[in-house]
Amino acid sequence: MYIYYIVLIIFGILAFKDLLISTVLNKYILTTLIIISLVFFIGFRYNSDNDYWTYVFLYDMVPAFPDVNALFSMSILQGQEFGFLFIESVLRALGFGYQSVFIFSAIITTFFLYKAYSRIVSFPVLALFVFFSQYFLQMFIQIRFGIATAISLYACTFLSTDKKRLFWLLLLTAFFFIFHH
Repeated sequence: MYIYYIVLIIFGILAFKDLLISTVLNKYILTTLIIISLVFFIGFRYNSDNDYWTYVFLYDMVPAFPDVNALFSMSILQGQEFGFLFIESVLRALGFGYQSVFIFSAIITTFFLYKAYSRIVSFPVLALFVFFSQYFLQMFIQIRFGIATAISLYACTFLSTDKKRLFWLLLLTAFFFIFHH
């Protein structure tokens, strides 16, 4: 458990360092390193929570793409979100192991959170740090919830920044709904 505190402290130091950097290139390099580090830490975790083995079991049960009928049946019978099962199915068909689900969710969640914060705040890395300091474990234990939350936050930025993009808001809302309802 101490590793989480160590990572959070390092992330916090780097996030506050972002406030002091003035050049765009240095900010870009620091931001890229932070995001890649977070994705690796989150995506390559092992047996870190109660739901970990549930996701592994679900991955082992999902039929490989393109058996969409079996995916629909599994979604309905087990009450699992079709979008998440579909992603697992594609990853499995491509020959990736169960860890790819955690890596994929870490990439998607971190990407959409960063994109959302970069649209609404001046220091998106600091905002990402504040978010992770409060919701780090929840977002990556309940990975479907994490994906849905990140996409919905990004979708909401279209309301606050560009009212003409209602189509994107509705499209992204539908997209996150298929991951967690």
